[in-house]
Amino acid sequence: MRGEEKMEEREYILLALSNIRGVGRNVVRRARKLTEALDFAAHSVTDIRELLGISTKKAELIKAEFDMEKTMDYVRRWCDHGITVLTWLNPLYPALLREIPDPPEVLYITGNKELLS
Repeated sequence: MRGEEKMEEREYILLALSNIRGVGRNVVRRARKLTEALDFAAHSVTDIRELLGISTKKAELIKAEFDMEKTMDYVRRWCDHGITVLTWLNPLYPALLREIPDPPEVLYITGNKELLS
């Protein structure tokens, strides 16, 4: 498993959020900027809404769909197929992408990730 063993809890959280249909980059970006890693499944809808500055409907969606175990399983399967997942938090995330106005929070790559820089 080539990329999975280096992922931190916060990266899995961002990935879990980004894989919820209806949750966009702005919400994932807000989660990334939180000072601590949060398992959103363990928080109330009100907490999620307030932490991320989102609507109740979107907070309910996150509460219902957020699944760390499923995300970890996806990452394992992607790694088995040669796909590396890089979040904004990963030191290998391309520096030039960090400079554009609306960079992706998660990259799915194949090949030599060292060449991204």
